[in-house]
Amino acid sequence: MSCSSNASWRSAISLSVWTPTSAAVPLIECVRRSSCKIGTVTVKIANAWQPFFAHFLKTGITPIKVKAVAKLVGESNACVISLAETGNRAIVMNKHSKIDARNCGVYANSDNGESIWLGDDSLIEADIVCSVGGVMDKSGSSMSKVVTDCPPVEDPLAARAAPKTAGCDFNSMMVNNETVTLGPGIYCGGLNIRGTSIVTFEPGTYVIKDGEFRVTDEAVATGVNTAFFLTGELAVVQFLKDATINLSGASTGELAGLLLFGDKDNPGEKHRINATNAHTLTGTIYLPNSELLIDPASSVAGNSAYTAIVVGSLRVEEGPTLVLNTDYDDTNVPVPSGIRASADVVLAN
Repeated sequence: MSCSSNASWRSAISLSVWTPTSAAVPLIECVRRSSCKIGTVTVKIANAWQPFFAHFLKTGITPIKVKAVAKLVGESNACVISLAETGNRAIVMNKHSKIDARNCGVYANSDNGESIWLGDDSLIEADIVCSVGGVMDKSGSSMSKVVTDCPPVEDPLAARAAPKTAGCDFNSMMVNNETVTLGPGIYCGGLNIRGTSIVTFEPGTYVIKDGEFRVTDEAVATGVNTAFFLTGELAVVQFLKDATINLSGASTGELAGLLLFGDKDNPGEKHRINATNAHTLTGTIYLPNSELLIDPASSVAGNSAYTAIVVGSLRVEEGPTLVLNTDYDDTNVPVPSGIRASADVVLAN
């Protein structure tokens, strides 16, 4: 075995090679890029087989050569996981949009042939782009080859329990052209921040119940050690227009590691990040049965220490650059277990 680097393997790969004769000698090459934690194993077998009638044929028919490439996937940090197992276009990139996830992976669980859609000069930069189904390339590109027929990635937060949602602490809260500090609690009827408001969220859990979590106009929303749980009818995120979003997820407690958490019993919701100044979204955005649309004509999450997105489906449109950092040691927001997914081996060639 010859390797291109001396990096140690974090996962063992066991290879069993059948050879028709003792003359067939397998050559196994391993390739590892330490920056992305992806391993590739190439197995080459050559057998100098001499059939009885070989002298009647061209001598070039031997030796017989076989090559196979297996790729280690899932060992990279996970920045995007689209959980939807069916339906086309689970991850859609359109209109000059870009995902910058150079130290982590992008995964689509849909088995559809158009599970990942790359259109209109879009770009994905990631350690690995992995689809259970296929990819439709409509003038888009990926800096990493899209690996198809990948094994599905399990929901790393499937066991995470929802916070308590009974009762109401606030009703149809609206902040309009005010500077206020808000505390954790259950916000029935949603939370609407607009105008030139400046809102600071105290640490804790905010339950947005039966209404939108809307920040719009030129409003500013800031908070550290905060988690927002969305439940009930119309409980969706709407960060719009020229709003400024600087939020960091929970560092402790039952929602540690999470920034936005959509109720698993609320399927089909559509959340939107359209704010032109959504610079800090530190933590995990977990909307397991919903679509997340990101469509401002500006950079999103670039100031975050890390951002992980686990959603039903993801659409990135209208020219934003979605920056998914992995500077885990630069924040007190923990990385939920499973975001660093366990490794699998898939046949790449």
